Amino acid sequence: MTATKTNAWDYIAYACSAVVYILPQYLLSSYLSAYYTDVALVAAGAVGSIVLIMRITDGISDLIMGRIIDRTHSRWGKARPWLLVGTVGLAVTLLSIFHVPAGLPAAARIAWLAVTYFFIMTVFGTVSGVASNTIMIYLTDDSGQRNKLGASNMAGVYIGGVIATAVTSVLLSRWGYKQDAYDRTMWIYAAVVVLFGVFSFLRLRERVHPERADRKSGASLGEIVRSMFQNRYYVHAVLAGLLINLINGITTGMGVYFCRDIFGDAGLYTYVTVALLFPTLLGLPFAVMLARKLGHHKTLTYGRIVYMIGLVIQAAGLFAVSLPLYFAGIILCGLSGATFAACFTARLANICDYAEWRFGLNASGTLMSATSFCNKIGLGLGAAVTGLLLELAHYDGAAAAAGIAQSAYTVGVERASVALLPLALNVIVTICLYCCNVDPEMDNVRAGLRGEEHEA
Repeated sequence: MTATKTNAWDYIAYACSAVVYILPQYLLSSYLSAYYTDVALVAAGAVGSIVLIMRITDGISDLIMGRIIDRTHSRWGKARPWLLVGTVGLAVTLLSIFHVPAGLPAAARIAWLAVTYFFIMTVFGTVSGVASNTIMIYLTDDSGQRNKLGASNMAGVYIGGVIATAVTSVLLSRWGYKQDAYDRTMWIYAAVVVLFGVFSFLRLRERVHPERADRKSGASLGEIVRSMFQNRYYVHAVLAGLLINLINGITTGMGVYFCRDIFGDAGLYTYVTVALLFPTLLGLPFAVMLARKLGHHKTLTYGRIVYMIGLVIQAAGLFAVSLPLYFAGIILCGLSGATFAACFTARLANICDYAEWRFGLNASGTLMSATSFCNKIGLGLGAAVTGLLLELAHYDGAAAAAGIAQSAYTVGVERASVALLPLALNVIVTICLYCCNVDPEMDNVRAGLRGEEHEA
């Protein structure tokens, strides 16, 4: 049996599925607090507490959704119908969370935030995100095509992020940060979510061996968890993803602090983000071509080595207080980071195929959702480590509010944390990526999943 084929419209549709779930996430992270404190008049502490609690439930819901997809059997497939469910739910809840009915008492406004946030993130955001990540496994079993799909997914994530941050700022600045402006803006984004979501649902097809849906999809959670820990490729891949999100959590959490305290301008961090984001986006097509020539393993490994060179250049810029040197390192990290963005999701899909072949369990949804759950743990740990580092640095928030510079010791700890900690953690990431090389197994895996004889 030959591998299933995908074309340009499939890649566009897969990118659209990423926009659907990432757009609301960026809108919430960028504008939710401002809307509820300034328009809905909810105390900032209440907003922060609700978001924190819901983020915990969001991680748990990933695991539940993965199990649901594994147990889904429909004429549209396993993950595909949930793309449509997530689309409709996100459109409705996006309109709701940014429209608190006028005249509600304070307690009711807080309750409105809690309920709508639960549905937009914990329920429909999870449904859409897990379905989008899992469906790759059923779209194609070809590694090259999975590379292109992974790159398309990341392109959708970046494009959705840019739209949500840059375009929303323009719209709200033009219309005013009032309820009517938020209503008009969210109607536009709800239409975008529906348009992109329906297109991805109609275009994407689960074409990879429908008969595999019957391969022990009713396995117990205990069996699945045991197979996870017995699968060395999966363990190393999950650890790599967790550590990368831990690094991202630290660098984003420390971003404003080190830009202000080392370079003298907190607003500089916006340019740091752009300098990292756009090279990654531009580098995705080249990363796909490189993966086609070298394969997943060499592309991921070499890409991470170049990424660490970029981190060394960044560290030199931080210690020398040289913005040109620091930004040169950022841009190199952005370009080399495209290799991870293009190949890692495809490698995870291959590892899920290996798990199904090796252990006889059709649990791809659970495996992909568990990966997402661990990534969120990494981000959470990053926030916790950031707080710990600031405590160790004896950071003085009152001095910062008064415009007084931090002590030399504080600045030194900030500099060392941002320069050296990501570099050390990336050494472990590179080792993990090297150890999760499942490529040599894939010929046997595909033969086995197509019903041919194989040695387990």
